[in-house]
Amino acid sequence: MYKHQPLRVYPDWQVLYNQFYEIDEITQENIEWVDTDFQLKLYSKLRNQFIAMWWTPTLDVNGYYHIEVRPALEVYCSKTKSMDLKFEKIHTVFESRDRLEIVEKLEEDLMWKLPHYEDPRILKGPGLVDQPSESYRIDLEENGFNEKLMNNILLNGNKKVQNIALLHPDLNRNIILRFKEESPFLKVQKRAAHLLTNKKYKL
Repeated sequence: MYKHQPLRVYPDWQVLYNQFYEIDEITQENIEWVDTDFQLKLYSKLRNQFIAMWWTPTLDVNGYYHIEVRPALEVYCSKTKSMDLKFEKIHTVFESRDRLEIVEKLEEDLMWKLPHYEDPRILKGPGLVDQPSESYRIDLEENGFNEKLMNNILLNGNKKVQNIALLHPDLNRNIILRFKEESPFLKVQKRAAHLLTNKKYKL
């Protein structure tokens, strides 16, 4: 019987799953102790970060511990009335056969130093995406401005997506003028008017 590997877990981190054991030499006799779908799952709501670890390749005594780190954002599930996690692209991978090196990586680097991931979504409450403004934000991010999207943002978009549009790198004078003249939000109008004083957008 092996003991669970002690880990110094910082206050903002939750241990969602733990089958990480104090095993230094992996053999055919104990491979099943590390050969699980996951050995460890850690989540920080404060940082919007998720750490997962498993042994790979499957049932290979010459394998290694594999760690993946990715942003994780809460999504409200109306059926269960609870929060699920939506995972973004992996940004960090670490691999080692050395258990103590893995412990050091988890404690001294990942759980300690991982930065906060800023949630880019437009929300109307915790985990609740605000539509259609969020779909407009994604369209703008992926495809840039077009006439249909501009009309949608001005007619149906909330204040946040309109402010995001005024930060877009493809912004030009004509687009700013439309926000100044057509936005239903006074603060957006004022922001657009201020942008027009920038020599970049003057005639």
